[in-house]
Amino acid sequence: MMPAYEPNEKDRNIVQAMASYGVPQEDIGRVIGVSHVTLRKYYQAELDNAAVQANAKVAETCFKMATSGKVPAATFFWLKTRAKWRETQNIGLVDKDGNDRPLDFATVRAFMQSVPDATPE
Repeated sequence: MMPAYEPNEKDRNIVQAMASYGVPQEDIGRVIGVSHVTLRKYYQAELDNAAVQANAKVAETCFKMATSGKVPAATFFWLKTRAKWRETQNIGLVDKDGNDRPLDFATVRAFMQSVPDATPE
């Protein structure tokens, strides 16, 4: 008969790390020498919290990159995902009275005719 498994700090650290990397529970159990059932019995808190802690660490790194001024892509990513900024393809015209005008053929033709030397040859 096999002795009962005793959880320990070394295995707890392994479970925490592997779960945060997204390693399947069956594989984690195999590494520390227990079934996935035993793994969940003794390390449920680590399994439940690993993804949240990993996401928080990645978010921290992204935040540091975005605010450093050295990684523009991280800044744009942060603004688009966290600040809800969006790039837009909406193109329009403003008429002489300051009103927004839709960009359609008739509006463009009228605008072009109203601007000196803007009419194509």
